Amino acid sequence: MGRYKTHDHESNLIRKTIPYDIMNTPAADIRILGVRLDTALKWGAQLKAIEKQSTRTLNALKSITGSTWGMSVGPARQVYTAMARSAVTYGANTWYTPAGLPGARKGVAKKLQAIQGKCLRVATGAYRATSTEALEVETNVEPIDIFLETQVAKTMLRLCEKPAGSVVQRLTRKIRQQMRSKGGREARTRKTPDHKKRAWLQEMLGGTQIERIENEAKAPWEESRPHRGETAGEPRARTRAARTQPREQPQPQPQEQQQQEQSRKRKQLEEEGEKKWKERWKDSTKGRHLHKIAPEPSPANRKLHAGRTKPHSALLTQLRTGKIGFREFLYERGVPDIYSKRCDCGREAMSVRHVLLTCPKWRDVRETELREFGEDLREILGTKEGATAAIRMILKTGLLEQFKATPCEEREESTRHPNRQPQRG
Repeated sequence: MGRYKTHDHESNLIRKTIPYDIMNTPAADIRILGVRLDTALKWGAQLKAIEKQSTRTLNALKSITGSTWGMSVGPARQVYTAMARSAVTYGANTWYTPAGLPGARKGVAKKLQAIQGKCLRVATGAYRATSTEALEVETNVEPIDIFLETQVAKTMLRLCEKPAGSVVQRLTRKIRQQMRSKGGREARTRKTPDHKKRAWLQEMLGGTQIERIENEAKAPWEESRPHRGETAGEPRARTRAARTQPREQPQPQPQEQQQQEQSRKRKQLEEEGEKKWKERWKDSTKGRHLHKIAPEPSPANRKLHAGRTKPHSALLTQLRTGKIGFREFLYERGVPDIYSKRCDCGREAMSVRHVLLTCPKWRDVRETELREFGEDLREILGTKEGATAAIRMILKTGLLEQFKATPCEEREESTRHPNRQPQRG
């Protein structure tokens, strides 16, 4: 009876000591090391946090660049890839599962793709109707799902190559060996997501066997574990004696050779991602106007915007993607007061090809700017010189109200070195 009275006394003391106003109810999700975890591990809370953060990033990007002013395409792209995308994909190895593996969720990739499309439209000055796939090729920014798969594969490869990974693997095998069924046989273990991820990574590396680094690292509770018949102080003496005795060490792989092998595998993963991107762009039904000019993703597409002001780069993006303020596009989008997509010349639809190559109204401007490039649209919009000539021609026609105030020639300040002082006469 005394014991029960003491227990009741302690319980009452705890109730009086801890006030009720600090008792918290269970939360639907928690934040651990920057990643939101929910009870079902469906990562809905993480996606909401990403969307909230991307909205702030998008507003910040809009404050430094627009379609006809502000930061040019190159620096804006760098801001997105270095700041916005890295923040969105933080901790992706935890919450993102590549397509085709158990636990993969299609909605995650679609939401992230939409976020990337919004940022690239601001960076390039493109219309909202421009597909994300076309803008990724134009700026040479890898699709977000392929980028995440590559990053997850690199993280797994790095963890496999770390010495600490062998400790976890060895202890896991030890636990499985201790699991015995009723008949004394070793219990059958199921395939875990880690097994399937390792198989997926091995497939990405072309069947290359992934081996964990085997080392002599031990878990903290194993370092001073006594053998049978030893006292508590003997393991430390045994370990000290073992360290003083000479023993044959396995020949480690040279560090330079290890670094070269790791670099080769990472490069192979990047090439696999580029190959997948090229196949997707080839089979896609979106951005076909740009596909005729740029058949495959390449850094050359991004270099066409190097050294240009934002209005010129935005106009070039609209010409290459076909989403531009000509009647064909405006009529397809259902813009009011646009009752036909035919050009004022009456020959055909007012498209990019028609204005640059065949419209008789602009024959004189065409002869001045595009004579040396012929009638190949890919030659005109796919080269640095041809793109500059096409931009000048469109600006001279005055067809686009959006670029009425844009000069035909690039400003002198855009090509001048920022640290170079003007010469005084």
